[in-house]
Amino acid sequence: MKDFLLQSTSMAQWHAVLNEAQASRIMNLAPDLENYLVFLLMRFTSEIALAEKRVALDFLESVESTGLKHDEKLQQVGDTCLLLSGLFPGIAERRWVKVSYFVDVGQSAYGVLAQRKQSSERDLFTELCNGFVAMMDVLQATRNVALEQSIAPQKTLTDIELWNDTRSQSAYERLAAGRTMPLAQGCLSDKKH
Repeated sequence: MKDFLLQSTSMAQWHAVLNEAQASRIMNLAPDLENYLVFLLMRFTSEIALAEKRVALDFLESVESTGLKHDEKLQQVGDTCLLLSGLFPGIAERRWVKVSYFVDVGQSAYGVLAQRKQSSERDLFTELCNGFVAMMDVLQATRNVALEQSIAPQKTLTDIELWNDTRSQSAYERLAAGRTMPLAQGCLSDKKH
């Protein structure tokens, strides 16, 4: 990423980081999604214990229950999955799951919240559910570019899976830069053996 000026507040700094990431991917998040990411990143800097989160169990417990506390837990599951898939995709590998697992759980958490909420909150969570992959792509773009310069075979496989499972534009761009093009989803399963 290019060098950018330090901003006077953490909110302005996160906006600058996200704007740079969006510019590097030639994409623009909707203002609501960008603002949500800014506040999520600001909250994340004060609570860093993501690696210990049990997203699937927390999701199941929250879906089966109702009430404000359970809705907050569902939102936390969606937020955790977004951060894990966007900023820390290596955690998926260490847990023996695909990054798309976090995408599926996170989208589901936001989707359930969209069904439970009223009007403007419903709209926000619907937008978070639908924009999950784009937000993940922007978060991945904020990661150190040096990490993406050498594409190891294992990383290529992860990117192929991520493209096939979620249509992540970041994964597609990394594959194209490494001269590896993904197959369209379902191509292999249509062949008769």
